[in-house]
Amino acid sequence: MGSDSLRERRKAEKEIMRAQKRLRKIEQHESYLYTFLWPALYKRYSILPIIENQILFASSSSSALTPDLRPVFNYLNNKGYSCKFIGKFEYNGPNVGSKIAEFIYYRHFFKHYGRCKCLYLDDTFLPAYSQRARDGQQLVQLWHTFGILKKWGYAPHESELSSNIIDKRPMHNTYTAVSVASDAAKPSFSSAFSCGEEILHAWGVPKTDKYFNKAFFKGARDELIKCVPNLMSRIDGRKILLYAPTYRGSQKSPVFHRTLDYALLKRLLGDDYVLLQKRHPYIEDTSLLPDHIKSIAGDFAFEISAYTPIETALCGADMLITDYSSVMFEYSLLERPQIFYAYDLHRYKKEREFFVSYERFVPGAVVFDSLMLADAVKCAETDFNYEKLRHFRRKYMGGCDGRATGRVINFTVNGG
Repeated sequence: MGSDSLRERRKAEKEIMRAQKRLRKIEQHESYLYTFLWPALYKRYSILPIIENQILFASSSSSALTPDLRPVFNYLNNKGYSCKFIGKFEYNGPNVGSKIAEFIYYRHFFKHYGRCKCLYLDDTFLPAYSQRARDGQQLVQLWHTFGILKKWGYAPHESELSSNIIDKRPMHNTYTAVSVASDAAKPSFSSAFSCGEEILHAWGVPKTDKYFNKAFFKGARDELIKCVPNLMSRIDGRKILLYAPTYRGSQKSPVFHRTLDYALLKRLLGDDYVLLQKRHPYIEDTSLLPDHIKSIAGDFAFEISAYTPIETALCGADMLITDYSSVMFEYSLLERPQIFYAYDLHRYKKEREFFVSYERFVPGAVVFDSLMLADAVKCAETDFNYEKLRHFRRKYMGGCDGRATGRVINFTVNGG
């Protein structure tokens, strides 16, 4: 072996050793949090009686109150409850202060959690999994997606799970109740949370109540057109196609792939439609379409990610184009056509397993390129399978009827 090869090998071995050392430190820190700090903080603040009108909301994915938590928060806040929201941990200072900032964050959380009547979550929230809620306290999960299509949580690793793995870093193990969209969602949530179905309830998804608000529903299209720059002057009576795909990559490093042929779509659909593009909220880049796309399709395609929430965009659109995104469930409540542009289906299936057969599951045509997409849009105008869509809505969104927020509160705060 040459001297250069030997040096490279030793360098690689040192990198591996450093990575293993960092991993051990992370594991030791997580063990310290789970087995000592979090239980100690909860014990300290749960000695005193529960404050019956104190309700806590927490999210590990957002620093602001999320759409999944907001309906319950607003309802209880208006009823006179003391509602508190704690967002994700954020620290931008020097490394030397990170552990102190982290401790202050956890102390703040447990100070409120220890005495609250109910804690509502919308995502994985690790501190809440280190001990079970005390008697008289509710820990309720209002999960941020509908959880029926893509495997998530423990589900992709179900065959590999053991009690040791779950005990080492438990997640989703302390919920007293989980609200899901329908009875059909229970098996996938049970698999993803590695829990029994007795804590899963088809009370519905509170954020979907908005779609049954007549005033919001009626004004959504005008609001959508008004808030997107230049759209009002260019729409000229055309229908709205909403393109709302999920992200690619990981949640920590999400990616948006621009694969549509905008020039082709404009040529085939531009007389009757405009195309509004709404990226997944994990995609922080909300910049407008590049100049070369604007030059060929500027009066047809519009980037709207920075201008309007997804609920307004869905209600204002005449047709939805998506892929594997959970917006298909929300949009089914409107009973309007959907088309599934799954250009990378084969690869996506390998990277993300499904609970179901994708092609048979989705309530609309599956297409793989822009020409197929244009043909499917034209076909949907006169020959869309509304019966399949209605069956999809009844089966997978049966608990979403405009009264989900009230049911969640009735069973978790008022005791049923």
